[in-house]
Amino acid sequence: MAFLIPKLLADVMFKSIFLKFFNKNKQKDIAPNLALKPQIDIELVTARNREDEPPTTAEEILFKKAFLLRIKDALHRYDFVKKDKIEFLAKRILDDSYNQGEVLSLQEKKELNLNTRAKYSKELIDCFQDVEHFKFDPKFFCKNLQYTERTIVWALREIERLRNTGFIEKIHLSGMGEWNEKIVKLNNIPSLPIIDYTQEQCLFFVTGHIDY
Repeated sequence: MAFLIPKLLADVMFKSIFLKFFNKNKQKDIAPNLALKPQIDIELVTARNREDEPPTTAEEILFKKAFLLRIKDALHRYDFVKKDKIEFLAKRILDDSYNQGEVLSLQEKKELNLNTRAKYSKELIDCFQDVEHFKFDPKFFCKNLQYTERTIVWALREIERLRNTGFIEKIHLSGMGEWNEKIVKLNNIPSLPIIDYTQEQCLFFVTGHIDY
């Protein structure tokens, strides 16, 4: 048995690499909120910060498009986010630049009941309405949404990769709700939970599971 395990792992790695490029089988149906490669028309800026940076790959662009779509969908769930600011805020969260810009003064933070020791940009605060009544920090709201949705996109893309291998039947889910430390079949993946980003953050992970 000890001899078979390394051979099995080698076979798994070979099949995963081979099928990644050559498998053209259609993807099986999955839960409605587990869309992996949405057909969306979003323009992303892929300019490099330095001349020696490698060019942005197609995979990175696909990931960012899916990530941006999930951010926008999440922001639409909250009435305190100004509808005309969703596009702007979503791209700022995507780039981790949501708190950049002109800084609020001490007096402005007091008037809005914000943490007077923290830094808030006017561009960020202008994306919300009734900030003075918030029971949460708007920066942490953006961070919670950013961290969680990023891991969800990674998890969904890993599910797609494992489906395409053709020999993985079960996966291990980590997260919360129906994704909390569960082993499920690839054709029976539960829906993702709806998370309140004003209160919590959760990281989601997916790994292949093989019964021995």
